Amino acid sequence: MLRAKTPQGMPQIAYLPEVQRKQALLIGVNQYQDQDIPALESTHRDVKAMAATLSERLGYAADIVLDGKRSDIVNAILELAQQVTPADSVMVYFAGHGFLDEDTGKGYWVPADGRADTPEKWISNDDIARLLALIPAKQIRPIRVAGRRG
Repeated sequence: MLRAKTPQGMPQIAYLPEVQRKQALLIGVNQYQDQDIPALESTHRDVKAMAATLSERLGYAADIVLDGKRSDIVNAILELAQQVTPADSVMVYFAGHGFLDEDTGKGYWVPADGRADTPEKWISNDDIARLLALIPAKQIRPIRVAGRRG
């Protein structure tokens, strides 16, 4: 149960909407095509463990993308957006390298086909936000755990 304050300062009880279905998309990138981007060791294991926990303990159906290219990740989010309804709960999890541009403050996910020397294949946090906005579910939880480059 959630307690919130009304504008007059009086406590009010707010209930979270009833969830019809729980769906998770978990993305883990260990291996990068560009040899200048170091491989990671545990993202596949972490994604699989999280999928098992979400499924067994919280009742989520989990889709997994391992070592996804930019197009694989974008397509997986677009497919998720087509599958869910406003009554569903959605979680999107990314484990892999990311990049924060110190000059602009912009952040990026680095997919398996990303290159260290150009952001052409990177997925900006702005693009992720636009993709997540296409998901009609009222409960969306984006989570990013990444090694940092930059």
